Amino acid sequence: MFLLSWTGKGWSQECPTAFLDKTTPEYVYTCYHGSNTQREAEQAFMDGLRNNAYGALAHQFQSQVRSIVEREIRETNLETEISAFSQTDMTTDLTLTLAQSKRLYDGKRREGWVIVYINKAEARGYYMGEYNRAMTRIGNAMTNAQAYVARGMKAKARDEELRPVLPEFEKAAEAMAWLDLFAFPTERMEQMLSDYRRQSVAVKQMLADLQNGIAVCLRSSAKVMGQAYVPFDSDVKGRLQPLGCNFVGTTAGADWIVDVQADVNRTVHREGLPYFAYVDGTLTITNGKTHQVVFAGRISQLESGHADGIRGDGDTRSYDPSAHDAYKQAARLVANKTMEIIKQ
Repeated sequence: MFLLSWTGKGWSQECPTAFLDKTTPEYVYTCYHGSNTQREAEQAFMDGLRNNAYGALAHQFQSQVRSIVEREIRETNLETEISAFSQTDMTTDLTLTLAQSKRLYDGKRREGWVIVYINKAEARGYYMGEYNRAMTRIGNAMTNAQAYVARGMKAKARDEELRPVLPEFEKAAEAMAWLDLFAFPTERMEQMLSDYRRQSVAVKQMLADLQNGIAVCLRSSAKVMGQAYVPFDSDVKGRLQPLGCNFVGTTAGADWIVDVQADVNRTVHREGLPYFAYVDGTLTITNGKTHQVVFAGRISQLESGHADGIRGDGDTRSYDPSAHDAYKQAARLVANKTMEIIKQ
């Protein structure tokens, strides 16, 4: 039972006889009494008294739930994966979803009483549902993520299943905090906490494994006037790393196999004008788990405007600087297409 002392328009006191059926151990409640010294209209006065009573009960819960939820998140070591329990106002959920009220007004004495109460059993049912919904979403996300990983689609598992479901841990923790306040059975709560911690560890571990866990075998051949052009390989890798790719030397264990064969396919130079080099080649992307060729095509066709190949900026001295610039463009196209495939 919560009896709250307030100054001003209203204050709490023992409930009148008419409210006694809502003051048993099955309820959480607060009684609020006020004197209509300003001679307001009865409806307006009682509405104000009711709002104060709602706010008083909600405020009492709010501080307690925050403390419990923050402790639970801290103990499960989820700080790095989800935000600390938000400081948003929880009164709307409490008052509109769970709390009910009764009122009594003595017109002769111009005094009013309001009781705001919550049935503990109904509250437990509501928050048990909230907990189950959150944990079901987490479980489904884990199942879907595992299926994606088995098919080599780690980015999809991480970005479309696991990361989006992280806020559900906060919802589950909040629901358990409310259940605790509404006298939920200890043994059942311990089992729920165990399930919560087990799932949080599993999700955290899977996210850690996937953070830089997309294994890519990049096999590239790039040439400029018959000589190997090594920076192309590094450029492609650098563009893929932010996606969480790590690069392996063999196809064994690779999630994706990216084969690139590129060369200068055309040069143009007219007297008194810059030297231009054009680059083109083939790109093949294979799923390392299923061995399915997901994409195969020419690099120049990855973007419009390269009918004759990918032309580099002109240079007044030789073809090499133009070829290097063309390869930068080609690396961008190859990386973008690879990321598109990996994210699918």
